[in-house]
Amino acid sequence: MTIFDEFAANVQEHIAEMIETGDLFVTDLDRDVLWQLYLDSFPNGTNPVFRERPVHDCSACRQFVKVFGNVVLIRDCKVTTIWDFPAEGDK
Repeated sequence: MTIFDEFAANVQEHIAEMIETGDLFVTDLDRDVLWQLYLDSFPNGTNPVFRERPVHDCSACRQFVKVFGNVVLIRDCKVTTIWDFPAEGDK
């Protein structure tokens, strides 16, 4: 299993938990700003160029971030985003 496969599985599991927990909402965050924040979040050297663009700058990643990146769960006055799960090494 690659690091990306593990990341994708963690995202899927977290979103499934959010769906089970309650109603989801979509924020009015600018999707282009969110996409740029996603790209800027990779530390130097961790998003190498593959052919013409960085690895995580593909159309599948862009679509996912722009369509689902602004989804939140609000429960008990606490906001949870789809990104609120432990990253590799934080577990």
